[in-house]
Amino acid sequence: MGFKYHGITDMESWYKYAPPKGEAKQWKCTRSAMELARYITDNTGVLPDAIKKAIEITDEPTDQVFAWAAEYVTRLVGRGEGRNHDMAIFGDDLFIGIEAKADEPFDKKATQWLKDGGDNKRNRLNDLCKIAFGKDYNEEEFGEIRYQLLSAFGGTVREAVKRVNKKALLLVLVFSNGKESKNFVRNNNDLDAFIDKANFDPIQRIDSEIKYAGKKQISGIHTIIDNEDRTIDLTAFIVKAVIKIDPKCQNCGWKNQCNEKKNNR
Repeated sequence: MGFKYHGITDMESWYKYAPPKGEAKQWKCTRSAMELARYITDNTGVLPDAIKKAIEITDEPTDQVFAWAAEYVTRLVGRGEGRNHDMAIFGDDLFIGIEAKADEPFDKKATQWLKDGGDNKRNRLNDLCKIAFGKDYNEEEFGEIRYQLLSAFGGTVREAVKRVNKKALLLVLVFSNGKESKNFVRNNNDLDAFIDKANFDPIQRIDSEIKYAGKKQISGIHTIIDNEDRTIDLTAFIVKAVIKIDPKCQNCGWKNQCNEKKNNR
């Protein structure tokens, strides 16, 4: 069993090779970008517990070498930016897309994201909703769903299809300081709404870290492999895991950003 990425061995090399989209603004203690980097690099070469448990839920063997990449992009339908996975993990027959969260929102609601977007955004939402819900986007049913959840799940399935994997797993890693803020409750509600709409079959395997697990069969995803049109069927999973973190700045000293933030209060 192994967990390998060539180039990233600590938080500094993570920021050098795969900084978050917002760069320094998002690179702070208790924010999801830095806490994900800390969680992974504290376990260099070994599958962290929550990720290992999530893989076991899919029945994918854990005694294989899993490669991984931070800030990995999957192309989506339409022009513009694709799905930016906070982290991607590649197994023999499983693709895992990770969405890391502290209390940052899951982006805009679909109806807000689509506003003034034209046919390009409409086509993308149609594809993402077909993957998650089995039908095109319509505002009445899906307008309140957060776009980031649609793109995270759809991008995870799309990447698995591209790799001809039989399993796709969206793993939502929540970094919690133990305080249920309004934002934390909002995120829980938004994730629950997505899970309810997508009609996952619950998997009863929950412990102190794994708070929800579900799966569903997805059929007829169109793709092109070796210049040939193909349709792929797979099993898609969604898992929510909660990782406890120190509620206070850990004085990691990374470019003194955290100390500067405290001094400027």
